[in-house]
Amino acid sequence: MLYNTNTLDAFKATDKKALLEKEAKEIWDAIQTGAALKNPSILCRFILLTFADLKKYHFYYWFCFPALCFPDGLKMIQPPVSLEQVFSPRQ
Repeated sequence: MLYNTNTLDAFKATDKKALLEKEAKEIWDAIQTGAALKNPSILCRFILLTFADLKKYHFYYWFCFPALCFPDGLKMIQPPVSLEQVFSPRQ
Protein backbone atom coordinates (compact mmCIF):
# COMPACT_ATOMS: atom_id res chain seq x y z
CA MET A 1 0.00 0.00 0.00
CA LEU A 2 1.48 3.34 -1.05
CA TYR A 3 0.64 6.48 0.91
CA ASN A 4 2.08 9.56 -0.80
CA THR A 5 1.96 12.86 1.10
CA ASN A 6 2.04 16.37 -0.38
CA THR A 7 4.07 18.08 2.35
CA LEU A 8 6.86 17.16 4.74
CA ASP A 9 4.63 18.16 7.66
CA ALA A 10 1.93 15.75 6.47
CA PHE A 11 4.58 13.01 6.16
CA LYS A 12 5.79 13.62 9.72
CA ALA A 13 2.25 13.96 11.13
CA THR A 14 0.98 10.71 9.62
CA ASP A 15 0.04 8.20 12.31
CA LYS A 16 2.30 5.30 11.37
CA LYS A 17 0.96 3.06 14.12
CA ALA A 18 -2.60 3.47 12.80
CA LEU A 19 -1.45 2.58 9.26
CA LEU A 20 0.30 -0.51 10.59
CA GLU A 21 -2.74 -1.61 12.61
CA LYS A 22 -5.03 -1.08 9.59
CA GLU A 23 -2.89 -3.28 7.33
CA ALA A 24 -2.48 -5.93 10.05
CA LYS A 25 -6.26 -5.99 10.54
CA GLU A 26 -6.74 -6.56 6.80
CA ILE A 27 -4.30 -9.49 6.93
CA TRP A 28 -6.11 -10.97 9.94
CA ASP A 29 -9.51 -10.51 8.25
CA ALA A 30 -8.21 -12.30 5.14
CA ILE A 31 -7.08 -15.21 7.32
CA GLN A 32 -10.38 -15.44 9.20
CA THR A 33 -12.59 -15.22 6.10
CA GLY A 34 -10.50 -17.73 4.16
CA ALA A 35 -9.61 -15.26 1.41
CA ALA A 36 -5.93 -15.92 2.12
CA LEU A 37 -6.38 -19.59 1.18
CA LYS A 38 -7.71 -18.61 -2.24
CA ASN A 39 -5.12 -15.87 -2.80
CA PRO A 40 -2.03 -16.23 -0.55
CA SER A 41 -0.46 -13.06 -1.96
CA ILE A 42 -2.85 -11.14 0.31
CA LEU A 43 -0.57 -12.11 3.20
CA CYS A 44 2.46 -10.37 1.62
CA ARG A 45 1.41 -6.81 2.28
CA PHE A 46 3.66 -3.86 2.96
CA ILE A 47 3.34 -0.14 3.60
CA LEU A 48 5.26 2.63 1.89
CA LEU A 49 4.76 6.19 3.16
CA THR A 50 6.49 8.77 0.98
CA PHE A 51 7.14 12.46 0.40
CA ALA A 52 9.29 13.87 -2.41
CA ASP A 53 10.58 17.45 -2.31
CA LEU A 54 11.20 17.83 -6.04
CA LYS A 55 12.63 21.34 -5.79
CA LYS A 56 15.45 20.30 -3.44
CA TYR A 57 15.68 16.66 -4.56
CA HIS A 58 15.01 15.38 -1.03
CA PHE A 59 13.09 12.14 -0.68
CA TYR A 60 11.55 10.84 2.53
CA TYR A 61 10.08 7.39 3.00
CA TRP A 62 8.95 4.97 5.69
CA PHE A 63 8.73 1.30 4.77
CA CYS A 64 7.07 -1.41 6.85
CA PHE A 65 6.06 -5.08 6.67
CA PRO A 66 3.14 -5.73 9.04
CA ALA A 67 3.40 -9.00 10.92
CA LEU A 68 0.98 -10.81 13.17
CA CYS A 69 2.17 -11.76 16.65
CA PHE A 70 0.84 -14.46 18.91
CA PRO A 71 -0.98 -13.13 21.97
CA ASP A 72 0.58 -13.54 25.40
CA GLY A 73 -0.43 -16.68 27.25
CA LEU A 74 -0.74 -18.88 24.19
CA LYS A 75 -1.98 -22.31 25.30
CA MET A 76 -0.74 -25.51 23.69
CA ILE A 77 -3.46 -28.07 23.04
CA GLN A 78 -1.02 -30.98 22.90
CA PRO A 79 2.75 -31.31 23.17
CA PRO A 80 4.73 -31.11 19.91
CA VAL A 81 5.76 -34.33 18.17
CA SER A 82 8.49 -34.93 15.63
CA LEU A 83 7.63 -35.81 12.05
CA GLU A 84 9.25 -39.23 12.51
CA GLN A 85 6.58 -40.12 15.05
CA VAL A 86 3.73 -39.07 12.78
CA PHE A 87 4.90 -40.27 9.35
CA SER A 88 6.60 -43.46 8.25
CA PRO A 89 10.03 -43.27 6.54
CA ARG A 90 8.36 -43.95 3.20
CA GLN A 91 5.95 -41.04 3.63
